[in-house]
This record gives sequence, structure tokens and C-alpha cells, in this order.
Amino acid sequence: MELFLPSLLIVVLALGLVIGVFPRLTPFFLVILALVALVLAAYNHFTLFAPEYRIQTWLETAKSFAPILLIGTVVLFSGGYLLYLWGRGKGAPTLSRNAYVAAPPNTATNMVTENIGRAIENTVNKGRNLISKNRSLNITSAEERNVAAERLAQQI
Repeated sequence: MELFLPSLLIVVLALGLVIGVFPRLTPFFLVILALVALVLAAYNHFTLFAPEYRIQTWLETAKSFAPILLIGTVVLFSGGYLLYLWGRGKGAPTLSRNAYVAAPPNTATNMVTENIGRAIENTVNKGRNLISKNRSLNITSAEERNVAAERLAQQI
């Protein structure tokens, strides 16, 4: 097994950069450095594999499917044109004004919505009653307010 010193030297230098230099750099500079490395790697890749990319394109693989694609396209467009001709002149179906009769508004609610409405109404009324009782007592201090709240809670 052969040991390549240039490769080993590159690995050691890269390790030194990663451990010693990169942690001290700002994130902004690291992003710029990563973008430069990405652009250089992409350029190197495309120059190295340019002949393969020139030979292998999507058109080369599409050539084998050309008859199927052509026949499928012709069938699709012919079918669409036949459907267009078949439906021409008839127009879209329309509904008369009396075809739809809306239900009366009082049937739009059911038991659930009625009970929800009653619960909200009872809660609001109970709060109004508590506020009016609290105002009638002329409470000024926090201690009196706590005592009155306990009394009202016992009444409820």
C-alpha cells in the first residue's frame, strides 16, 4: 500500500484549519467562505465531467420514448377536441329561480345551538346581577370586596 504525502499533507492542513482557525471566524465570514467553496466545487465538477454532461441529456433518454409520447399527445388532443364538438351548442344546464327553496331561518338552529345561546345568556345575566349587587353594597376597600365576594359565592 502506498502512502501519498501530498494527500496526507492536505488532510493535516484541513484538520488544522477546522480546529484552529474556523472557530475564531465570524458566522458571516464562514457563510461567504462556504459559498465560495461551493462555487469552486461546482465549477471543478462541471469542468471535470463536461464530456459526460454533453453526451447525457434529457433529450437522449426522451428519444426512446418519442413514439409513445407522440401517440399519447395525439390521442389526448383528439379526445379533447371530440369532447368539445360533442358538447357544443347545448350550453350549460341552468336552474330556474324556483328550483331551490331555502329553509326558513327559525329551522336553522337545533338543540345544541339553542342550549349554547341559553348558557351564554344565563352567564351574562348572572354577571350583571353580581355587578348590580356589588354596586348596591358601596364597597370601597379590598377587604370588604373579598368578604362580599364570599357572601355572593355562598348565595350562588
